[in-house]
Amino acid sequence: MGTVYSQLGETEGAWRSYREAVKHNRTSWKIWQNYILLSLRMRKFSYCILGLRQLLAIGASDKIDHDILAVIIEEICGNPIMLETEERATVDQSSGSSSAVQGEEGKNDELRQQQQERLGELMEELVASTNSSEVWAMRARFDHLRGDLDGEVESRGKELRAVQVAGWELQLDTFQRVCFTTMKLVPAVAKQGDKKTMYSTKLALRKIIKMAGERFPDSKEVADLQEILKTLS
Repeated sequence: MGTVYSQLGETEGAWRSYREAVKHNRTSWKIWQNYILLSLRMRKFSYCILGLRQLLAIGASDKIDHDILAVIIEEICGNPIMLETEERATVDQSSGSSSAVQGEEGKNDELRQQQQERLGELMEELVASTNSSEVWAMRARFDHLRGDLDGEVESRGKELRAVQVAGWELQLDTFQRVCFTTMKLVPAVAKQGDKKTMYSTKLALRKIIKMAGERFPDSKEVADLQEILKTLS
């Protein structure tokens, strides 16, 4: 029924149908995917997070749409406008059941805080289940938007290690990806100002420049890395 509602453009009806469906079939990743997408369309972010965590719970982390997660992070942590009133899902961690409480516009800050806390729990579970560079990049963005500089530096460092696959310096696309990731890490490290972290990052950056410079000596990326190295002096 939810699919029919969606085809008819009736998002509210489709969402309610899928909400009932997940109560009776909690192990179908496809149903959860549709539920998450409809929740996002209706700006019911608490339910989006609930659905994403359920995908992890059923061992379907590969079914999590990273584009959807990126949008949720921006909406919950980076969107300065007033959140729309939504039903706030509170999750019973022991049973996985949910109860809804009607949010009030006057409690917008409280709602945002609750959503950020739940999103943080989701990110912890996600990075524990995969070493994907895309996931670490989203974790770094989450940390950045929340003003957690130490967390951002740690996440960017792990993102960089994840993109340095064997032979990265031999292929243009992987070389550029490593350079791009490094360019995101260094400003965060410089801003943090921790001497030990700055020193280790400087060594890693010099190694990257040396390895990349052997195959792409005249590239703009290598020149950019050499320039940004100066910010760690």
